[in-house]
Amino acid sequence: MKRALLTVGTLNYIPGITATLRSAARFHPDVDRFVYVPAAEVDEARAIWGDEATVTSPPRELAGVPSKFQQLVARTFIGTFDYDAVAYLDCDAHFTAPAPELWEIPPGQINGVKSGINQTVIRGMPDDMRELFRGAFPEVCDNQVLNCGVLALRPADWRDLPEQFERVFSRGGFPRYDVWMDQPLLNVVFADKINWLDRRFNASDLYDLGVPNDVRVMHFTGPNKPWHDDYSRIVPMYYYWLRYGAGETRALPLLATRLRIALWTPKRLLGQALRRRRESREEATSH
Repeated sequence: MKRALLTVGTLNYIPGITATLRSAARFHPDVDRFVYVPAAEVDEARAIWGDEATVTSPPRELAGVPSKFQQLVARTFIGTFDYDAVAYLDCDAHFTAPAPELWEIPPGQINGVKSGINQTVIRGMPDDMRELFRGAFPEVCDNQVLNCGVLALRPADWRDLPEQFERVFSRGGFPRYDVWMDQPLLNVVFADKINWLDRRFNASDLYDLGVPNDVRVMHFTGPNKPWHDDYSRIVPMYYYWLRYGAGETRALPLLATRLRIALWTPKRLLGQALRRRRESREEATSH
């Protein structure tokens, strides 16, 4: 079976894209790797990753989506690849172990993972857009949301995925396209065609849910990324970034990181508990 991996980003995400590609090469050396970057960045990106992946830009722009958001919807083109199965990973996600199940996709479906605990498709939308979305797509609004940062499909079943995305966006009657819209719209497209994998294959919401046993893919959602200077070095997920994302192989830095995390864990957990208690009191008082 011919398998491929796609990640999408810009040169602002060099550490993340590098981690995605190198972790894939480590655990799945037989999987061909692809990177989509904006057309203006292709030459520079090829100089960085040209030996590790095929670097190119998305085939075209999606109708109705402003240019500044085109990279966010470029994942829809995984259906156009000439492979038996293609997986997509956000460029803030990387492998921590082999995950062959990601490419084992039932015909006509996609593989994906639910996001968080009881997070619905419309959670987090602005009020005005939420009402429009509910009016257009009432059947999916209260579904648990597919986290579209990690998914896989058989391209033969999804050749028209970009066109399906465009039709769904047009059908919604939205006055504008906004930064958060790609995931809810893809949830509409994929609605009843999702083969759910467990959280090991897309471990996100890490601060709230922690790292699952036998994790296969770590996904650092949110604006603060593990390669940023202000990312906490005392949380367990930092160890996974250091070892599998940054590719640290030396025993001493890895051991020192684990010891530091172990020493700080009781204090960190106590601080989290106190903060949640304070927030609960403040919420109760406000009501």
